[in-house]
Amino acid sequence: MVGGLRVRPLLCLMLLLAAGCATGLAGGDDTTNNDSGTGSDTSSGGDGGSGGDGGSGGGDGGDSSKSTFTVGGNVSGLTGSVVLENNGADDLTVSADGPFTFKTALSSSAAFAVTVKTQPATQTCAVTSGTGNIANANVTNVAVACTDKTFAVGGTVSGLQKGQTLVLQDNGSDNLTLTDSGPFTFTTKIASGKPYAVTVYTQPAQGTCTLQNAGGTIAAADITNVTVSCPGSVTYSYTGSQQDFTVPGGVTQVTLDVYGAQGNSNAQSVTGGLGGYASGMLTVAPSDVLHVFVGGGATKATTAGYNGGGSAATPPCATAAGGGGGGASDVRAGGSALTDRVIVGAGGGGAAGDRISSCGRGGGGGGGGGYYGGGGGAGWPYGSTTVPTGGTQTVGGTAGTSTYATADNGTDGSSGTGGNGGTEESSSQASSNTGAQGATGGGATGTSGTYTGNFTGQSGAGGSSYTGGVTSGSTTAGSRTGAGQVKVSW
Repeated sequence: MVGGLRVRPLLCLMLLLAAGCATGLAGGDDTTNNDSGTGSDTSSGGDGGSGGDGGSGGGDGGDSSKSTFTVGGNVSGLTGSVVLENNGADDLTVSADGPFTFKTALSSSAAFAVTVKTQPATQTCAVTSGTGNIANANVTNVAVACTDKTFAVGGTVSGLQKGQTLVLQDNGSDNLTLTDSGPFTFTTKIASGKPYAVTVYTQPAQGTCTLQNAGGTIAAADITNVTVSCPGSVTYSYTGSQQDFTVPGGVTQVTLDVYGAQGNSNAQSVTGGLGGYASGMLTVAPSDVLHVFVGGGATKATTAGYNGGGSAATPPCATAAGGGGGGASDVRAGGSALTDRVIVGAGGGGAAGDRISSCGRGGGGGGGGGYYGGGGGAGWPYGSTTVPTGGTQTVGGTAGTSTYATADNGTDGSSGTGGNGGTEESSSQASSNTGAQGATGGGATGTSGTYTGNFTGQSGAGGSSYTGGVTSGSTTAGSRTGAGQVKVSW
């Protein structure tokens, strides 16, 4: 008892009040940590019930949704380094196959666009599934597939005449058929670092093609410098009409070998004079057209050889007839007129007619064609000693003459054409004699005709050859037996 009071009951009351406060405070602490946000433990303890208000404030907070997402995918087939970018920025260098992710994350609904900024040196990378919008999740399906770059192999063919067939191969296959000069490219492309080897599988019918820069290793670039050179030649024979040569691609110069025709034989097979020869080099351009004329002759006929030969007369006594002159051969550039000739091979003169017993005295041979034609031989000249002369570089040859009859005279040669032979005279005389062979085609000047005497005719003179339109020109007299010929080489 303290101060006359009982202590025990008072102490018990104080302890009871203290316990109630402690319980109320504990209830407030529990509410703060209660996920449900209810302060149920505060229902007892008097003033401690204020702890329930504290529990109600903690319940307002919850987990926030994720606000940004990454963009990425996978790279395959890569052998170097590729630089990717997203939305034109956020560069990302990838150097091996496998997954990748851009550093910069994007918010939901934001657009993304993955592209290749820098390709690998020897590859091409392509992006699929690279565009879209973020949909509350990371993007992981962008695909970047890389494949090796391939490069073309090709070059240029020169000298292949149009219509000829050349077959090339690369690395023993990939056949490429060409029928004209110009650029070419094989169908199959080759990866960088791999070899190429161009070869000729089938040569053209005319000429043999050779190669330069034909092999090596692809070094991340197309091959365009393979050179195929196809030197060749075309030989033109007598046809009786103009023939044309088209300059192949890549050709800037041709060599011309031109032979005039032999003169015609007389009725008794005495031969005409041999044709002349001219050669030289002509500057040309691809697709230029050269006009080729090949002389006719070397037959038993009074007719003029094609391309400028002079004719022999048709006599009363056919067996005493001379031969027509051989035609010239020439090449013309820029046109087909005589003035367009750049080179001429002269024709030979026709043979003189024989004297035939009890039939006729010999007729004159025709002059050979040429740059300028040779003069025609006279029929039996009687007392004349004037024989026909050959064509020159400036004028046709002069005719042979007869003092027996005007009709027996030959005619002069002219530009491109030989003179005609004079007629023969009928005769009942018993003897026979052989006429002279035709004079040869020139050289710069045709050979003069001849007279063997004894009532025969005169042979026709040869025409002149010409090289004034070419370089490195040369001529030779009396080089061709038979009809003319022209050869074009490059």
